Amino acid sequence: MTDSSAEQALPLEPQGSKAPLFWPLLFWCLGLYFGRNLPDGGWLLLAVASAFTLLAIFLPRLRLWLLLLSVMLAGTVRISTRSPQELILENTIAERGRIVQTATFEVRKEFSNHSYEITLKELAGAKFKLPLLLYHPQKLDVDSHYRAVLKLEKLKQDPILDFFPSRYKSRATVDHALEKIDDSARPNYIGKLRSRLDARIEKHAGDWAPIAKALLLSDQTAKGQYSDTLRRGGMTHLIVVSGLHVLFLYSLLMLLFRSFLPHKAAELLIIIACLGFAALNYWSAPVTRAVLMITIGILARWLGRKVSALQVLSICLWVITLAAPQQLFDAGLQLSFLCVGILSLALPKIQLWSEKRGRISLLQRAVTGAANYLLLNVMVSIAILPLTLYHFGSGSLNGVVGNLLGVPLMSLILPLSILMLVGPSSSLITQAFVSSYKLAVWLFERWMLIAAGLPFHVEDFWLDLLPALGLALFLLPFYIWIKSRKKPNWGLYIPMWLIALTLIIVPPFFAADKTGIWVFNCGTADCSLIITPDKHSILVDTGQGSKMWDAKGSDTHNSWAARKLIPLLKKKNIKRIDSLILTHTDADHAGGIPALATSLPIGRLIITDETYESDLWAHWQSQGWFSDSEILLITDTLSIHQGKTRLKFLHPDKDYVGTSENNRSIVFRLDVKDKSYLFTGDIEAKDERWLISRYPEEIDTDYLKVPHHGSKSSSTDEFIYHVSPIEAWISVGIPNRYKFPHASTIQTLQKYDAEIKITNDGTVYTKF
Repeated sequence: MTDSSAEQALPLEPQGSKAPLFWPLLFWCLGLYFGRNLPDGGWLLLAVASAFTLLAIFLPRLRLWLLLLSVMLAGTVRISTRSPQELILENTIAERGRIVQTATFEVRKEFSNHSYEITLKELAGAKFKLPLLLYHPQKLDVDSHYRAVLKLEKLKQDPILDFFPSRYKSRATVDHALEKIDDSARPNYIGKLRSRLDARIEKHAGDWAPIAKALLLSDQTAKGQYSDTLRRGGMTHLIVVSGLHVLFLYSLLMLLFRSFLPHKAAELLIIIACLGFAALNYWSAPVTRAVLMITIGILARWLGRKVSALQVLSICLWVITLAAPQQLFDAGLQLSFLCVGILSLALPKIQLWSEKRGRISLLQRAVTGAANYLLLNVMVSIAILPLTLYHFGSGSLNGVVGNLLGVPLMSLILPLSILMLVGPSSSLITQAFVSSYKLAVWLFERWMLIAAGLPFHVEDFWLDLLPALGLALFLLPFYIWIKSRKKPNWGLYIPMWLIALTLIIVPPFFAADKTGIWVFNCGTADCSLIITPDKHSILVDTGQGSKMWDAKGSDTHNSWAARKLIPLLKKKNIKRIDSLILTHTDADHAGGIPALATSLPIGRLIITDETYESDLWAHWQSQGWFSDSEILLITDTLSIHQGKTRLKFLHPDKDYVGTSENNRSIVFRLDVKDKSYLFTGDIEAKDERWLISRYPEEIDTDYLKVPHHGSKSSSTDEFIYHVSPIEAWISVGIPNRYKFPHASTIQTLQKYDAEIKITNDGTVYTKF
């Protein structure tokens, strides 16, 4: 059961009732989808929508379709509309490139990789209230206020490395003068309550606190701590605040309030408490959805009206996407609504014994309940596979087993998390609650490991949008048939399966050619991927480490390779690097080695003999990395032929004596089909002259990977003249402290008519 909801506890009518908002909602969502890529056409679309609405008055036969189109266009307008504050900030950044100003901000959420969601409160004396993404290497306290000189820039999305659009428009980094502000006088009641609860949980539970924080405050520490195990076990939803936990809270409060209050008074207090819980979790979509469902169900009961589950879900999605339209594209919201939809609309009930044959015993009822619970887990786990394979490249049916004990344990952990905070820590009752909480968490961890060890799991298997839709469409007839319990409607099901199979099978044949060269947008660092026509994978360098000059691997999870490169390789179904060419050991080239060596097998490592004799190589060997890889040392010029591909290593040769890591960089020429490419590492002017004197014909190539990020110490006029590239690639992040690429380098490349492509503008891809 991935995301339960309150509708099971409320008098909703799952079928047989009308849901008049469903079709307008469907067109609204289509409008949001189309409008996400049309940010500047809002007013024009609003005018078109108004015209359709007027036409509907005079064309009764087309009225329904015109109104639906108007709703779709309204959705497009809504998602493309920005507040005046957003427009001011975006326009200013667009004009200046970046803003460096004193700002005050509140930290709202902590993500991994040293990133935070902040709310910008004030900038250069002007008041704001905008969400931004902040990168900062040091720990910041969530729900606290800070003042600093911030550097604000447009958040660039790499079309290759960033799989899904970000909901943030701008990014911030701390330039200097960071200080925490005493916010005791600020009326931030939610933030202060969260801070107090966080401190109290930490005090009572100590090392066992992460799960309680996850359940009560949406803290992501536990999710990160157990990430792989939870994913394999299909149990991630259990420690992320969702509709499941709102249902637990609703049940507890109903049990408590009904013991001493009239029914309506109890329900009113429940609505208030649930709204407070949603505010405490910053109105996350799954929690908001569950609270809305509870509220609508209670109000419908007070009014004596039946409301279908589909109508309630439609109202909830309308409210959430009206307030925050980008939420529609959030995986958490999609999973939440899908699961509740299955529970409300498609879940059959098994009746193992008929009451007509006599009274059903308690044991028989328990067996029937267990069978229905198992069926629920199976149907929900299968239904979410298209979404999880699309968003995360993984799918697990282990949750069918994991939820059997995981959900009951979580229904125990949540109230214990609350009860242990009520009394003083020295109280015997509080200590008993804390001990019970720790025992329940310990049992949950053990069960989680058992579920994760089951074999019903697939990892690194990504579905594109159309195949994911095809898989969902393929499953739909089975759910309709199971729910209806009628003879299969083959006239409907067979066309649906044919369309589904078409969506699954056909798109890969029209997918872009997966061969070519990718020069990645990895900051002021280097990493390129080559996929030859015979599908041989060659990686040239690995990007920077978690710290700019760390290639030893003190933090393998936060390097650029761990965050960007490895997920991309897995999505491309590259399960092995056939050859890794490490041009030299500077950490902006070798910083991703720890993450890469611990994630994917590497068939052959190509390095210089100086690298092989370095202390860094000794450290990598002590870690056991490359123990199963072939090591090829470059001590002189060398050619490697594979099919129609040729690699020729030119530098350093046997006569060259280098004085620095940059000078000793590997330089090689790649020939594929009728094109030639030159990769140059970080060589400098001295090395360029060496190459001109010894290999003038070999360096004459069509494409040039520009040396040393466009530094003025490289790319001399004479070198560029001899290479005479059609296209030049510069791997650099802008701005940077070295002012790369230097103006003289750009001018030299322009002098010889080379088309310049810079990775700061996005990963450079060249097809063979």
